[in-house]
Amino acid sequence: MKASCAWGDGPDVIVSLEGTKIILYEDPHENNHFKHGIVSEGSFDLTSNEAIELAHSLLMAARVAKDLDLSYNDYVEKEKRKERIKEAGKILEQKRKDYLNDNIW
Repeated sequence: MKASCAWGDGPDVIVSLEGTKIILYEDPHENNHFKHGIVSEGSFDLTSNEAIELAHSLLMAARVAKDLDLSYNDYVEKEKRKERIKEAGKILEQKRKDYLNDNIW
């Protein structure tokens, strides 16, 4: 996607899809029956205020997504570590049992 300034009924911000696929939908009769489709060519027109609000929303959502991604990666790594420790404990316990069996008799 790319954004540029244009002049229509005043200054506008035009966002061109440029091959980026988005899903569009609408409920023309407002009865929860949505028409939808995937679009990869086209553009949409925003006022400067709408563009600023969208930019702010995108930045905030991206920051939250990035933080969640980092938190998830940390969680996965901790779970892997726990699993390795658990497996090492099982191996050590089996070796202890084998040692005791070999040395008791």
